[in-house]
Amino acid sequence: MSRWFQLGFALLACVLLQGCLFVQNPLGLPPPDFQEVVVRGGSDADKILMLDIDGVITSGSGEGNPLFGTEPSTVNQVSEKLAKARRDHSIKAVILRVDSPGGGVTASDIIYERLRKFKEDTKLPIFVSMLDLAASGGYYVSMAGDEIYVHPTTITGSIGVIAMFPQFQDLGKKIGVYVEVLKSGENKDLTGGFRNMTDGQRAILQQMIDEMYARFVTVVHAGRPKLEEEKIRELADGRIYTAQQAVDNGLVDGIKYTDEVVDIARERIGNAKARVVMYRKTSTQKFDSVYAKMPNPAPKELTPASPTANVSVLNVDANALFPQGRPVFNYLWVP
Repeated sequence: MSRWFQLGFALLACVLLQGCLFVQNPLGLPPPDFQEVVVRGGSDADKILMLDIDGVITSGSGEGNPLFGTEPSTVNQVSEKLAKARRDHSIKAVILRVDSPGGGVTASDIIYERLRKFKEDTKLPIFVSMLDLAASGGYYVSMAGDEIYVHPTTITGSIGVIAMFPQFQDLGKKIGVYVEVLKSGENKDLTGGFRNMTDGQRAILQQMIDEMYARFVTVVHAGRPKLEEEKIRELADGRIYTAQQAVDNGLVDGIKYTDEVVDIARERIGNAKARVVMYRKTSTQKFDSVYAKMPNPAPKELTPASPTANVSVLNVDANALFPQGRPVFNYLWVP
């Protein structure tokens, strides 16, 4: 839905309602269920589900506006799709298609656990196909896969934790502004940014990060059992890896295009005629390729009042990275 269509619809609603009272779902209708869309046909009833981890990995209810609703979080979307797949006994395997720089520590861990539990309960194999980027949390969730493949140009790795805390105390001194903070304990405003951290406070946060990092290493070791923990820690210094480097270091199983991963999945389940399907909220858009995706929102147009365009090389929404009032610890690659 275009921005201009949304604006026109909102204005029309104002006229009809004689005021701009916006509600998300005035009729109380249930949200649409995911519909199955075939992306590669087959002559057999067996199916392989293609599941996307796309963009920044988020939790919570998602972002949006009060009139047109919210975009479901990654956790919610994956959970709903896996629940639907559990009810369909013709699903024989899952291809996890990852194109993500990572995201929240908890969101990444929840998705990993959802996938791991799904595999454990259903006994279905999971094959991972990494596209442009499967870094940090994108690599973390991939550890639920039985076999992991990258494209020749995939960037992966960035194993580690990052937290960023802007500091405004020195700026406030320069411009003559300060914030008076009343608190119950010395560390209550630890990450507030209005005063510089002490060494002790920095150590508190570093210990938290170290524990989250240890969890990441444990998950990688579970997903790549042939790698010794010492070797994983050597590789997990935050750096990113090319496809060939990832193969050479044992972080992935090989270099394959997604359509080749489909062939591998069909071979593993013993059915070369299995269909490949995806779940979408609408079935009106046709998919004729295993690389098909829902289109991303168009960049914001340049106008005299808005001279900068909303363009990002990685299609990363800053609100998803630093949501107000939420933890700022991330399994995330930040270029």
